[in-house]
Parts: sequence; C-alpha cells; structure tokens
Amino acid sequence: MRQKDVIGEWVPEAEPDESDIKFRGQKWLRGLRWSDIDDNMILRHRLGKSRRKIEVDLRTAPMVMQELALDVGIPIDKMARASLPASGPMILNTISAWPYSTSEFRRKWRKVADAAGVPMEVKNTDSLPAGIIVGGPGRARISQTITSQMINYSLRKLRRG
Repeated sequence: MRQKDVIGEWVPEAEPDESDIKFRGQKWLRGLRWSDIDDNMILRHRLGKSRRKIEVDLRTAPMVMQELALDVGIPIDKMARASLPASGPMILNTISAWPYSTSEFRRKWRKVADAAGVPMEVKNTDSLPAGIIVGGPGRARISQTITSQMINYSLRKLRRG
C-alpha cells in the first residue's frame, strides 16, 4: 500500500468524498479505518486513485497481529476484532491524536529510518505499489513483478552510489 492508503491525507473540505474527520477547513480521507476490519480480522480497503478493492486476512500477518495486540494491551493469542476500536483512523499522530499530515509523517519516517541506518538517498516514497514500477514524469508505466533479488540488487547499487 502507498503511504496515502495507510495514513490517509488531509484535503480541503470542498473536495469530493465525505469524511467525519475535519479540522481547520480540511478533512481526512483514504486512510485505514478500524471499521475496515471485519469480525474475521479481514481488512477490506480501497487503494489509490482507482479505488481498487483489497482484502487482507490479518491473521496471516503475524507482525500486524502483534502490533494490534500491543496497541490494545492484550496477549496476541487473545486478539479478536472485539478487542479493537469500532471506528476512527487506525494510524494517529501520538502527539496530536489526529491523523498524520504528510509532512509530519515524512519527518518521523526519516527519524526512524536514520536510527535504522537507512541511507539518506532512500525515501519513504521509494516504496512501490505491489508488482509495478511507475516511471517519473513523461515516462511510461511499466508493469513488472518485483522480487527480493531485485530489491537487494537496487539497495546494493544505491549504497555504492
């Protein structure tokens, strides 16, 4: 998922699409909401401009389940949908308790990336939608399967400069 598909984005209230989250003339759209998770821990969400539907069984994602269990303060083996909030954004700025702005998320992402030793040349926007590579301005869209071998090669190349 792209950053906008996870943390959402703040847009002017005049833009199309409804939102119950509004602040200072802006509204929050497109991010993950607790209501996107059903009783079977299936996440259903729409991605990107096309609003393509995805379904993810969170029970098959141990790290996600562990993080959710930590968020609500229960053991992972007791994790169930009823333990989670019923509604609202899933990803909130811990300081403001509002969804992140793009710039604030980028700043925090870089802080974590620096601590993890991620080179400055690597940006959060370098993550790709699953299975495709998108060229820059004026370039054609290339559909290609991304493999871990290709990612490792790219990281080695980046480190060498």
